[in-house]
Order: sequence, then C-alpha cells, then structure tokens
Amino acid sequence: MEQSPSSYQTTCMLEQFLLEEIEIFNTSTRLSQDKNAALKNVGHILLWACALDEHLKKSIDQEAARGAYENILATHPVGEPIQGVRYARNRVAHQFIQCLYTTDGTEFPARFPIPFFEIRWRPNSEFPPADPDHEKKQKHIRQHYITHLENKCVRYIINKLPGLFSDMKQHLPQPQTSPTT
Repeated sequence: MEQSPSSYQTTCMLEQFLLEEIEIFNTSTRLSQDKNAALKNVGHILLWACALDEHLKKSIDQEAARGAYENILATHPVGEPIQGVRYARNRVAHQFIQCLYTTDGTEFPARFPIPFFEIRWRPNSEFPPADPDHEKKQKHIRQHYITHLENKCVRYIINKLPGLFSDMKQHLPQPQTSPTT
C-alpha cells in the first residue's frame, strides 16, 4: 500500500496544479479572443487556490502552531485578498464564475499581445442572496472582498497568489529523505 503524502508533499502538488493553470492563463487563454475559455481557466485557478488555501490553513495550524496561519495572513500583502477570494467562493460555492464578469477593452499595465477584454470580480451587491446565518459568519472577510477584489481585474490577484502560497509553505516541515547507501 502506498504511503499517504505528507502535508508538505500535498502542498507542493496543489501548488503545482495552481501554477500550471496560472501559466495557461497568462500565456494562452487570456491572450485569446475566447472569453469563455479564459473565464473557465480563471474558475480553475480560483478553485485550486481555494483548495491550497484550505489545505495550508489546516496544515500550518496543525504543524506549526495554532493561529500561525492567521498570523501569516495578517502580515502578508496578499493575506486580505485571499480572504476575499474565500468569501466569494463561500458565497457562490459551486457557481464560482458568478462572482466574475468580462468587460471589453484592456486595463493597463498590460503586456503584448493585449487581449481586448478583462475578467473582473463582480460587485458584492450582485452576488446571489446569502443565507443570513452564513452571512454573519462571513462578515469579517466580506470587507476584504469589497476592498481588494470588487470590480478589479482577476489577473492582479491571480499573479500574486504563488508568492503567498510559497511563503506559507515555508512554515511546513519538509519530509525527511532517507540517506541512500
């Protein structure tokens, strides 16, 4: 029977999935004229980001120290925006792309070739109605969504996520390798 991967190995695997999707977005789907393909790709990025975020939250608090994850978020420049991503995911759950919309034109800074559309975060007021109990629990991170994501281009946060997760990964013990003889 194969041994279960360590928290660190699982983190590396999820991080690789996220990086692959970001690479596809930056080099292919964002540059195409197919808005639906780009939107689908962004949905994949955000789902992998949320999976990695949840895994790191559990692993860091379990292996480093209780509350360590929240301390990292409090000091990292992408700490509040990732909480906004989590808020959006929690609000729309399986319809994640409902929190996004496309606009014609491009926003600078931009790299050539330039696509003539952007994918943006919807205003919080346009989300489907929230369950009142759920909304009370999410109130503290709703403001992070409004402040850091609402109406902004998704590419800004997408391209900052790898740095956040790489920094978080440093708080996990790396697996010990057995010396070969």
